[in-house]
Amino acid sequence: MGDSAGANLVTQLLSHISHPHPSVPALKIPEKLLGICLISPWVDFGITDPGMSKNKYKDFLSSAAGTQWSSAFMTTPWPHKESTDFYNQAITAPKGWWDDVMVDEIFIVGGENEVNQILLFLRLSY
Repeated sequence: MGDSAGANLVTQLLSHISHPHPSVPALKIPEKLLGICLISPWVDFGITDPGMSKNKYKDFLSSAAGTQWSSAFMTTPWPHKESTDFYNQAITAPKGWWDDVMVDEIFIVGGENEVNQILLFLRLSY
């Protein structure tokens, strides 16, 4: 279970268990996890989604905060083009990436006025 950046870490771990990252030793688990919970998952470090401007007074995540926090998280300046991959920005994963992941159930929840792209993530993933 993870909230926002914590949910990002959950998607990274799930991606790595299901599709080992080439720069890190594989992590094998004996069977699928029963479930994960993603609360307002931060799956995209972009700031151009219409939700960013539409909901800027309803969500504490502003464009300035998003670029600062993602730069600290990625240890590269925004927009992180050279360091982005399917693991650190789950929204960039191709269709089918999540088809055979090592979890039975995924529960995703977010607020009505999220600036994150939760619905886009869901449409691309399933």
